Amino acid sequence: MASFSAEERISLGQTIGFQATYLQDGSVPPGNGGPRQGDSVTDKERVREPMSSPPTPEHVRQKAEEGWNLVAVEWERPIKVETTDAGKLKEEIPYGLMVASDCKHLEENPEEKEAMVLMLEMIVEDKSLSEVASGLNSQGMKTRHGTAWTQSAVFWMLPRLIEAAPQIFSSETWRERRTEATARMEKLVSTGT
Repeated sequence: MASFSAEERISLGQTIGFQATYLQDGSVPPGNGGPRQGDSVTDKERVREPMSSPPTPEHVRQKAEEGWNLVAVEWERPIKVETTDAGKLKEEIPYGLMVASDCKHLEENPEEKEAMVLMLEMIVEDKSLSEVASGLNSQGMKTRHGTAWTQSAVFWMLPRLIEAAPQIFSSETWRERRTEATARMEKLVSTGT
């Protein structure tokens, strides 16, 4: 650890604001603040001086004359902290929905709803989550964050799918899609392929 001469301490005190710790016997403690090998714990007196402005050269000179040695400088500055409105919860909008133009309620997000319907179709067909992800990607669908679907992204959608499934399964769109899927399946079975 560096040791400063009285002149360097005065120069340092003129240019910076800090909190100072001095050791009366003039020795410099190690970086962790504990005693060095051979030092006794009781042979040092420490004083911490909170300062609102840099110490004057006279203050540093006075401390040096009293036997104090400047051993540390503590810096601080204000930081901007993001604050949230007290009592307000921040919650992600459920997948398949978006904020309406009047900003007062949620409405269906057509692209996300289509992805949910496709996920449910493949799950009903007993596809694995990786197959569901591949199916979504082959249709050019992206996650809400604009990335390709992965097995884990589909997995994290399962609670939302469970929540939305009753509404989707009871929709006219679902009935039409299931009728079309059944017709395709019957055609495949009848042709033997």
